Amino acid sequence: LAAASVDGRLLSAESAREMLVPAARCGPDTWQGLGVQVEYHGSVRLAGHGGSFPGFDAAAYVCPETGQSIALLANTNTGLLKDQIRTSLIPRRPA
Repeated sequence: LAAASVDGRLLSAESAREMLVPAARCGPDTWQGLGVQVEYHGSVRLAGHGGSFPGFDAAAYVCPETGQSIALLANTNTGLLKDQIRTSLIPRRPA
């Protein structure tokens, strides 16, 4: 679902591009788009959102440049390692 949202399978290409336009700054490299947060890691963007409710955590992210996505759902509030999950989508440079 996350990947289909940005690659034109779920939304039109125009809507997908618009969704990723930074609208409000949330942090040094993080912006709010239309329904998703957009993070910049150099030339790579990550788009997605995490959330929680008592007894439940969830996160879904996509890297528009690679098309890879990740989602995690849990029936806990102990922390999902969201930073590690999200940043696992950043392409690694060869050593």
